[in-house]
Amino acid sequence: MNAEPHSSADSIDDSRVNEIVAEYLAALDAGQVPDRAALVARQPDLAAELIECFADLDRIGLLAEPLQPPRAVPRDGPDNATPFGEPLTMPLSSPERADAEPPCGRIGDYELIEEVARGGMGVVFKARQVSLNRIVAVKMVLAGQFASGSDVIRFRAEAEAAARLQHPNIVAIHEVGEHDGQHFFSMDFVDGPSLTEIIREQPLPPRDAAALLKTLAEAVQYAHEKGVVHRDLKPSNVLMERRESSDEGREPECPRRETSSSGSGPSTLDPRPRITDFGLAKRIEGGSDLTGTGQILGTPSYMPPEQAAGRNDEIGPASDVYSLGAILYESVSGRPPFRAQSPLDTLVQVLETEPVPLRLLNPAVPRDLETIAMKCLQKDSRRRYATAGELADDLRRFLAGEPIRARAVSRVERAWRWCRRRPGWAAMIGVSVAALLLITAGSVWFSGRLRQQLARTEEKQHELEIALARQVAERLDSDLRQLAAVPRGLALLLAERSDWTETQIDETLRGLIESDPRIFGICVALEPYTFDASREHFARYVSRRSNQTDDADLKFLHPPHYELYRGWDWYRLPQQDGRPRWSEPYLDTGGGNIPMVTFSVPFQRDGRFAGVVTADLSLAYFRQLKTWLDELKLARGDYGFVISPAGTFISDANSDYQMGKKLSDFARPEFDPGYTALLTLVQRKEPGAVKGRDFWSGEPCTFLVAPVTSSGWSFVAVVPDQSFLSSRSAPIR
Repeated sequence: MNAEPHSSADSIDDSRVNEIVAEYLAALDAGQVPDRAALVARQPDLAAELIECFADLDRIGLLAEPLQPPRAVPRDGPDNATPFGEPLTMPLSSPERADAEPPCGRIGDYELIEEVARGGMGVVFKARQVSLNRIVAVKMVLAGQFASGSDVIRFRAEAEAAARLQHPNIVAIHEVGEHDGQHFFSMDFVDGPSLTEIIREQPLPPRDAAALLKTLAEAVQYAHEKGVVHRDLKPSNVLMERRESSDEGREPECPRRETSSSGSGPSTLDPRPRITDFGLAKRIEGGSDLTGTGQILGTPSYMPPEQAAGRNDEIGPASDVYSLGAILYESVSGRPPFRAQSPLDTLVQVLETEPVPLRLLNPAVPRDLETIAMKCLQKDSRRRYATAGELADDLRRFLAGEPIRARAVSRVERAWRWCRRRPGWAAMIGVSVAALLLITAGSVWFSGRLRQQLARTEEKQHELEIALARQVAERLDSDLRQLAAVPRGLALLLAERSDWTETQIDETLRGLIESDPRIFGICVALEPYTFDASREHFARYVSRRSNQTDDADLKFLHPPHYELYRGWDWYRLPQQDGRPRWSEPYLDTGGGNIPMVTFSVPFQRDGRFAGVVTADLSLAYFRQLKTWLDELKLARGDYGFVISPAGTFISDANSDYQMGKKLSDFARPEFDPGYTALLTLVQRKEPGAVKGRDFWSGEPCTFLVAPVTSSGWSFVAVVPDQSFLSSRSAPIR
């Protein structure tokens, strides 16, 4: 295994962090409650490392607390103080309700039942409000206590915007608060699917879609009258609340579905649409907006052109009208007005192309309803409905069989608008025609300019794709850091605590396995006679049975059961260089022939190497990379893989993947110079894009490389290249 160079500066920083944590633990043993904030403030250059260590200690302490002897808590300390001196953000148990522990913890007056949604900034739980004994939804900042100031401001802005609105078709806010540094707010819990789930099965009948959009437009008009623009209206932000129909003569707010809850017969439900997620909401008055000029936020398929172009000063009520039109369009056609293979391509379509007429996608759509939808989707906000109320009124006219106010756009006007929107293309067409008629040289000049434009467009496309590949790599890196925090935290404890019994260590290992489904196995291995003066070997290993997640086995990794563990790479290499490290992939022949990688953390006692704590990760974990790529619309049905610094394939979606296969097996000039460039990026741990040919299919492709910082690995997305240029094999930086 190739070891990365370890700088003296890194060693000094690690030593300082270990000294601070050791002093902190010693103070806890003395019955004190040190001020973490003060410790971090005194060491600003180590702030990130200290915060990560404290979080690791909290997590390990929570699992090990039942196994530790009673510890006195100062009278002036918090009621729910942990053995490490800080209150937990979400305690997993409550002294008052030990017999009815909430499944996901508790925050303030709310018992968290289950996670129901997660986004880029927040997470939503189904919860029970204890004081009122009612079911609600609780949304919290995803970063918890470590949320940045801007995250907290944006989160509170969402709560304040939604709290101003009390409407039957808008999810109501009940409480906004903070509990132990965790910002949250509670709101109505909507028991029902999103509009996305409904129309994914089949498009809605045109009249049902019109009735639904009329209700939504009236709710949006109410929000606008209260000074709030949503800015992220889309089918997934429309929840369909299930309720029993009670008014025989009332027209339903959305299509009725025949469902059978018990299997004995259908029951007619009348779902009520509820608008949610005001995370991007903008206050109309006072200029309250957290989005800077040129910043693009929202969902490309549903955002208006002014929002897609970053002209945030132009965003207003007409922007929400556009999004309502996009929802109407998808409700009757089964697809949004614009959807390309990548977010960048979608934004380009929003800015430059017209949506396909609805009746071409669904001939059953009446012309008047098509006219209403297309008026909402006008590029120029002045040509849309001025207000959501006007849209609701036109939908009412359509449902009542009255003439609508909107008028269809003629072909001549559509062509004129195209020319005004794309003056460059219109001019180039005119110049090319003139050049063909006048001189051949004009045609050659135009061809050269067009090639330059195509080259610039291709380069911009690569830059965006690399950015999306980095998102996958950063997501993987975040996951690996969380996983690595488990052995790091346990190593810190074992470095300071030599009084743990075998039972305490075994139960702690089992608790860690149960708390994190990503971990396949976890091990504590010690130097000779370190655990007990009479015992030479000590290596406890708890692992799952094969790939199951519901049970675990305890093994002793030393003679006579196994070879002496101190000769294995996961123990020997961290002992030699004294730093945590990820292993190369290997086959666990003693644990069910499971391919895996191992993260090893060495620790010391009294200045000497004492042992290693490891966490095993099954290579089956990396199958989720395909899902992440699909979510970003990056690889367009293709795959990605992870490579170690030594160039070994750690994961690959191809069925021909073989354990131990290296990139160097392909990176030879006789195959393609692109492989050599790819290997160079991987070895340097740099991002970039390389032209080459797929290892297995041999087809032209682009390799998008993004480093996974914490592990030293690289993530590579393989994207087919229909316009393959063999001369462009060097990495694009």
